[in-house]
Amino acid sequence: VTSVTPLRAYVYSRGLVRISTSPYTKDCKANITACLTNTSLNKKVEGAQLKDITWSFKKLKEYIAGQGESNWDDVFLRIQRAIGLALLSSESELLKHFTPKGFRCDSCYQLLGVDLLFDANLQPKVVEIN
Repeated sequence: VTSVTPLRAYVYSRGLVRISTSPYTKDCKANITACLTNTSLNKKVEGAQLKDITWSFKKLKEYIAGQGESNWDDVFLRIQRAIGLALLSSESELLKHFTPKGFRCDSCYQLLGVDLLFDANLQPKVVEIN
């Protein structure tokens, strides 16, 4: 985020993808690795290898291309839209947090991490922003 007045943000095109070692289930207590992609948890699953559970955007792009049902440009655009909508929905809180009384910085930025979850149709859902 390079500005909150007006709101201006950029999405880095070389992101990190974490893959869960178990299929998603609503019962996270029974199988935590189905709901969390935390590398420190998933690497403990028997047979899990770091190269299989941590991907670059480039590898995700290659995977999507291999599936033949969607293309990366469409998926990345959906990622940008999901993040943009999340930032817009929190604009008033961003203003409170990043523009304290009397503070102004035209050359500052805030680096945010965004966690997304994709559904079966590769529609991203914002889980959290750090």
